Amino acid sequence: MYITVNQRLKLFIKSKKMSQTKFEKLIGLSNGYINNIKVPSEDVLQKINLNFPDLNFHWLFTGKGKMVLVENSQEMGNPDGYKDKYICELEDNKQLRIQIIELLRVMQAAPENECK
Repeated sequence: MYITVNQRLKLFIKSKKMSQTKFEKLIGLSNGYINNIKVPSEDVLQKINLNFPDLNFHWLFTGKGKMVLVENSQEMGNPDGYKDKYICELEDNKQLRIQIIELLRVMQAAPENECK
């Protein structure tokens, strides 16, 4: 079964133990927005990034990897390697976010007939 970006975003919201309405309000979206999106816009991605930097965008768009980046050394099981691994994950996620946002900009700027 294929899980959409929309469904993965809903799973993330649920994992944060908050309602979709609270999530939407927190990042400045209209009520019901989450139910109607297929792929978040660049603006929405930036708002999510600002409020939830632990969300793994690779997971959000592909379903691969972990939903959230490693948050503490207990999860790592190796306190000595925690800091380096977390910094690498944050940097990888940052680069992926930049690539996704750039791709959305290009897609939004291209005339529809050129994308066929």
